[in-house]
Amino acid sequence: MKKSKVITKKLKKKKKPVSTKTRLRSAIRKVWMYSALHREVLARARRARGIYECEKCYKLVGPKDIEVDHITPATPAHGIETAEDWGYFIWNLLFITVDKLMALCTECHQIKTNQDREISKIVKQSLKIT
Repeated sequence: MKKSKVITKKLKKKKKPVSTKTRLRSAIRKVWMYSALHREVLARARRARGIYECEKCYKLVGPKDIEVDHITPATPAHGIETAEDWGYFIWNLLFITVDKLMALCTECHQIKTNQDREISKIVKQSLKIT
């Protein structure tokens, strides 16, 4: 018995402290998940009960495999550093129109997210150089 307790204690990793900025972003994104805009985009993509169509590849997927994506990323390319950046993030997340959103399957959403991250990385690097 003692050996199993020792092993489980070693397997548990210490959690890193979460910054206030990360907590705020998470809370705002939770509000977004329950917004009328989010539901409206999902309703637009719905083809039948529990079946949704990706607006990019037109694949039919279940409710766990469909995600709502901003055509233009909600987060500024250089990240959130100032109060203006927070305003940009909140505005683009909560106060945009439905035509600036699309329903994507998990695969298409991951591809688009990776492209957005690469662009963001390039922008951040160019800002450091200048």
